[in-house]
Amino acid sequence: MTWLEFKAIADSLSASIQIENENDSSYDLSVYNGQHVFKYILLKDNGSDHTDFETNYKPNANKALEARNINNPFATNILPNGKVLYIKVHGQ
Repeated sequence: MTWLEFKAIADSLSASIQIENENDSSYDLSVYNGQHVFKYILLKDNGSDHTDFETNYKPNANKALEARNINNPFATNILPNGKVLYIKVHGQ
């Protein structure tokens, strides 16, 4: 997954990016949608992705997670290639 794909997922979910770990060389980032966790390691290399995160996403990172209704009998997942996977949950 690229930074562009990761931030597109966060934006589409209107979810706050969570900084799980930060060290001298990278950020370990995640986004939760109530059912799935999307993770990404962003290098602190002063490149355009790093600058985009620091400027546009870090100030709003680590906001409290919102409760989401997941009683939908269909689960969805966005695959790394951008395709959407729909899964029927049995018994519902």
